Amino acid sequence: MIVSTLEQVQTYLPSINFKVDIDRLTDFLDRAEQWLTEHIIGTAIREALNAAIPVGKTDQHAAIRKVCSRAICEFAYLTVSAEMDLQLSEAGFVVQENNGLVPASQQRTERLVSSLNLRLNMDCDELVNYLLEHSKTTESAYHAWRETEQFNYLTLAFVPTRMQLSRHLTYGSNIGNWQDYYNGIQLMAKGVDLTASPYVSLAEINRLRGLYRAGTANAVQLAAIGMLQDVAVATFVKDGKAAREAAIHARCIMLESKTDFTEFEASDCVPLTGVHFDEGHIVDTM
Repeated sequence: MIVSTLEQVQTYLPSINFKVDIDRLTDFLDRAEQWLTEHIIGTAIREALNAAIPVGKTDQHAAIRKVCSRAICEFAYLTVSAEMDLQLSEAGFVVQENNGLVPASQQRTERLVSSLNLRLNMDCDELVNYLLEHSKTTESAYHAWRETEQFNYLTLAFVPTRMQLSRHLTYGSNIGNWQDYYNGIQLMAKGVDLTASPYVSLAEINRLRGLYRAGTANAVQLAAIGMLQDVAVATFVKDGKAAREAAIHARCIMLESKTDFTEFEASDCVPLTGVHFDEGHIVDTM
């Protein structure tokens, strides 16, 4: 296990005064590690982090291990806090009382959960950003991560982190926690495909996905991708009008530089007559 001792847990959650044995936390930590594996790091990185460090050797995974450990502890404790104080008896659920201790107020508990969720949001984003940055070259220890289903899923809608989703919002909206963002990726990707493909072609969208994932998109292609990110975000907050407008902006970028968008240039989308700008306003009669 990446995190296996109470001392490790307290390193990353120093303000929490644990009064439980590590054996009671082991299953929560194991499930948290599995959650992180399935959502972000994949099995190869998990195995690398669980491998023994040879005596006298430095930990080449120290940076990513630290972020993973923080996220595991936060996720595990969020689960612990929801279950640990209840026990099932013949009479149903009961609460264990300890001499000298009193149950925390609902307000204090909610503040703790909110703080842990905020930290988990930040650490999951930091972990994704770290892997995106440190997996670019074939010499990188994490380059193989770009071949995993985790990488493909996170980049499916061109919005690989919760923070990036937040930054693309131009109005207030409740994004929720990192799991809510993660669950919305497939919906955002579907929104990009369904909303933007009539204007720029699905083939071009998939081509841009490939360039985005490879990190080889040029400036004008990145501008179009930025519009597709806006389509994804608008889909997340259920704003169909904003999604269509962003798709049309992506189309305008492609029309001005068709040679940078070969699939679009070869598609039936180029000669559309039902979409144009009239004094700065989008007219869409499709």
